[in-house]
Amino acid sequence: MPRPHPLEFRQRAVELARLREKPVAQIAEDIGISDSCLRGWMRQAGVQGIYRRRGRGCTRRDGSEPSDDLVNRNFDPPEPDRVWVMDVTEQPTATGKVYLAVVLDAFSRRVVGWSIADHIRAETRRRRVATASPRAS
Repeated sequence: MPRPHPLEFRQRAVELARLREKPVAQIAEDIGISDSCLRGWMRQAGVQGIYRRRGRGCTRRDGSEPSDDLVNRNFDPPEPDRVWVMDVTEQPTATGKVYLAVVLDAFSRRVVGWSIADHIRAETRRRRVATASPRAS
């Protein structure tokens, strides 16, 4: 039967897991123990790992038709401020989700406008497009 690890070693391993900088399996591999051993020490110390679940995403799946393609997939305009494109990104945080809406000029790839909100309602996106204005040349 192998000799048990010293208390200080176990406490340091659990502290590394508590910091949540790496997955538990990676921490265990780095310090040379099995992840089940580390998980047992974490359980004894009352520490839980992070559970990452795949989100559903923001894409509507209600069967409705996508919007018309007003630029015919031509994202290489001849001059600035002819075609603006927009994207919304969902970012999980410790207190919930935030949504970043960005409007880009397709010619220069520069950010024309952006907005961060805790919801993904259409009025936020419309407001961002409305407040973005062409750059002075």
